[in-house]
Amino acid sequence: MLTNKFQLSFLIIAIVLIFYILYKLKYKRHVIINDFDKNVSTEGFTVDNNAKKEFEKLAAKYNNFSNVQSIQDKFTNMPLHEYCIKSSYNSASSGSYMSTDMIQHVLKRGCRFLDFEVFYMKENNTFMPRVGISSDKNFIILDSKNSISLNEALEVIASHGFSQTAPNSNDPLFINLRIKSRDTNVYKAVAKSIDGNLKSVAYSGNISKDTKLSDIMRKVVIVIDKTIQRDYTDYASCGTTADCYDIANYTNLESGSEYLNLYHYTDLLNHINTPVLMKDDNIRTTAENMKMVIPDRIPNTSNPAIEEYILRHGCQNIFMNYSRVDTNLNKYEDFFSDVNGGIVPLSVAVPYFLKDK
Repeated sequence: MLTNKFQLSFLIIAIVLIFYILYKLKYKRHVIINDFDKNVSTEGFTVDNNAKKEFEKLAAKYNNFSNVQSIQDKFTNMPLHEYCIKSSYNSASSGSYMSTDMIQHVLKRGCRFLDFEVFYMKENNTFMPRVGISSDKNFIILDSKNSISLNEALEVIASHGFSQTAPNSNDPLFINLRIKSRDTNVYKAVAKSIDGNLKSVAYSGNISKDTKLSDIMRKVVIVIDKTIQRDYTDYASCGTTADCYDIANYTNLESGSEYLNLYHYTDLLNHINTPVLMKDDNIRTTAENMKMVIPDRIPNTSNPAIEEYILRHGCQNIFMNYSRVDTNLNKYEDFFSDVNGGIVPLSVAVPYFLKDK
């Protein structure tokens, strides 16, 4: 009799816990990404007003003054690993919400290396690539309270990235896509979105050590993070299928590759120091590859002090969280403002930070 009462009590507690968890998920407005079972629809909701309010509150923390401008033609004849690029991580995020306002904001700040986390989500019974944030290794639950379509994100880049709203609109614009989905159809959908929104401004070649900055001025360079799914191109191929978009045809460079090395903040700092040296012409350095560093895997990582990455490791692309206005982000802003650009020679950055040593 006692055993039956214990089992009943355990069952009641389990049911209560299940309902509590479901309630918390709904209350926090987390989005379930059902790309494992296409018969289950996702929970959709509109939070445009909340996203707008959060963005406006964040934008008020920024100083509107900036000296960022397009790099002069006479400084563009070097390979890409000779430049530092102002970089934004999770470029559509203002904190809890995603918005195109935030993308316009980082473009206005002069960022020319943007980053998006892309998921394959069901909306109105149709799966489509959407931009959000998730720390879930299984790509099930979003941390952000909403998402925006990849089409929206790329459309605002096409319309504002090379217009007067960007202070350095003549510079090339790099877009790093971190595609997170178990459904391999996502790659064709992402390629279709790139084709539909960026075709007129997309760079048409592969980026290599020989590519010069002058080759890609006023062009969009698509970068795919290959560390998430290293064999993604095997699933993206169209073969002889008509009306199909092969992402390999739209990818110019891969992050986590031999040429564009990818690190997390702490991982790179724990590496052996490999500082770059100035060559005798005072224009070029001993850098051979591009390096990019992104926030640690722990959520809400603070922005780093960038001089360590530049001086100790020769890192050109330091991705900052623009939804977190802190001391190090302000110093980052000051650096690019002081040197008058969003893309500046590494040979300018090194002495800039050495003067304080």
